[in-house]
This record gives sequence, structure tokens and C-alpha cells, in this order.
Amino acid sequence: MSSKNPYLAKKAPVELDKFEAKTRGYRFATKKLLEGIQKVEGKIIDLGSGTANSTLEISSKYRGSDNQVTAVEQGKEAHNLALMKFGLSTIDFSNIEDEKLTGFFLEFRKEAMPLNDRVKFHLRNVQDVDDFFEGKAGLVVGNHLWHWLVKQGVEDKALLAVKTVLNGDGILAINTSSHLMMPVKYDIKDTSIFHHPLMRRFFESLQRKAKERAGLDIPMVEHPEPIFERENLIKKFEAAGFELVEYDEYLISVGHDPETGEDNFREGALMLSNYHMKYHAKNRALYDLGLNDAEMDAIVETARTETLENIGNDLEHQGHIYDVNPKFVFKKRKY
Repeated sequence: MSSKNPYLAKKAPVELDKFEAKTRGYRFATKKLLEGIQKVEGKIIDLGSGTANSTLEISSKYRGSDNQVTAVEQGKEAHNLALMKFGLSTIDFSNIEDEKLTGFFLEFRKEAMPLNDRVKFHLRNVQDVDDFFEGKAGLVVGNHLWHWLVKQGVEDKALLAVKTVLNGDGILAINTSSHLMMPVKYDIKDTSIFHHPLMRRFFESLQRKAKERAGLDIPMVEHPEPIFERENLIKKFEAAGFELVEYDEYLISVGHDPETGEDNFREGALMLSNYHMKYHAKNRALYDLGLNDAEMDAIVETARTETLENIGNDLEHQGHIYDVNPKFVFKKRKY
């Protein structure tokens, strides 16, 4: 996938929060990431904090007198949305038409407001955090972050910066997705959205519409090549002065109802498929064909509409609406 692809940056932060409002997925992933880390000595940094879903989980869990949380995000839109959600901005929710999203924001702010004096938000590149309280951080968290650092070519610089800010007993906890790393304990075809029956039908429709509208033959979109190999990632961190203290994999269901906790496989499949239909088709199939934005949007939208019209009520392979999250917990090595 080309690094110059403009659609890589089109996952608007508010779209991620629509996803979070329905699933609580990012916050749950952070909770699972931190499950074995009960106490932290020192400051905490939430790297790539996005719209602060991870920040709320971190600041809720760690309430020690020296556990101030610093949330670092390089995207201005996400940073501003995080400030709004924590009640640190004059922007309100009055112009949001999505009732469920508005309810999510109001609920989030109610929980976040009592914590906002313990959280500092910074708009900057995550690899440039080494001037934050050097040697005083007890924990650095990267919830679904590290793959972006690899893609941006700044992984080594970020790793050095993290090592600089951590104290002698400091911990780095990161996670990713089975889409991005091999091997994992679960069969990749049982966890990849790209193999979901609904997505396969969409890609078939996309091929037809591209041929009909633009005379183009496009390949079937397949599961992307992973960018991590587990053992190599561990070796890289060890070479940088860290030791692995925990590795685990956990499942996240994006089809459960956050209010009742019950699984709704059809809703989960529809939610994920909607999200990936909008973005990945452009990223992986249409971008290099020379189409302009309007042409790509038209092809994707007609294929998406056709697929959803024929969704039916009996979706197969319900397990596809789960995502496997590998997590790594490293400790700064003492020399």
C-alpha cells in the first residue's frame, strides 16, 4: 500500500468515536492491555491518545498522587475532540446530529470531568516525547499505536524517546491487531474482516461496479500482509534496552451491545463492514488506478449499497466479528 495514498488519512476521528459509541472497543482494548499492571510508580504517558478513549481508561485506573497522565496525539482534529470530551474546550455537542454519538459524548464527559485536572493533553508527534519529565515516567501506553509508527518510519526514534522518559522501573505496554502481526494463536481467517462473507460479497460487487462504470478490472481485495513478525518485534525491543515481561492475546468482540453486554453478531458484522467498505476499498483496490475522488466514491458507494440491500438475516461465520489483539508488556532493562 502506497504511503502517499491520501485515503490513509481519511479515517476521521469522529468516525472512530461512532465506532467506540457502539462497541467501547478502544477502551476495552486498553483495559485488557493494562490488566496485569496494577500499580505504577511515576507519571504516565498515553502515546497516540487519539480522541482520549484510552486516556479515560488509564486515568480512571491509576489514581496515585504521582500518576498524572500525559496524553500525546499528533492529529489536531483528534486532539481537539479529546479536549472537548474531557470538558477542557469551549466546543459543545450541539451540532452533532447522531443521537447515539451525542449520548456517548455526554456520558464520557460525565466520567472524565472529575479526572481532567490529572490529565494534560499535548499536540505533538509521539516520537518527540523525550522532553517530557525525563526519567520520571513509570508507564508508557501505546493502544493500537505501534503499527502507525512502523508505517511512518519513526519506530526507532519513538523507541529511543520512550526509553528516555521511563524511570528505572518503567514499563512500556503496547498492543496491535491480528491484521498486522503474525503469528498469532488464532486462525487469521477466523479473525480477519477481509474474509468476512459480507466483505467478500462487497468486494465481488466492487469488481462488477468498477468494470461497469470505468471499464476497470480490479483484483479481489485480500488480507493485507502483516507488518509485524512477533519474534522480530521482541528482538528489536530487547536490542533497544527492554525485556519482555508479558505477552498475551485477547479477543475483542465488536458485536456486543455495550449497554447489555449481549452479542449481536448481525449488528457487529454490519458495523465492521460499513467501516471497511468505506475506507479499505479505496486504499487497497482503487487508489492506483488513476481515478479521481468522485469516481472512486461513486464506485464504492454503489457497491456498498448493493451489498447492504442484500445483507439478509443469516450471516455465516459469526466469529469474524471478533478481533484478536496481541499485547506486549516490556520493562526497561537495568544495566
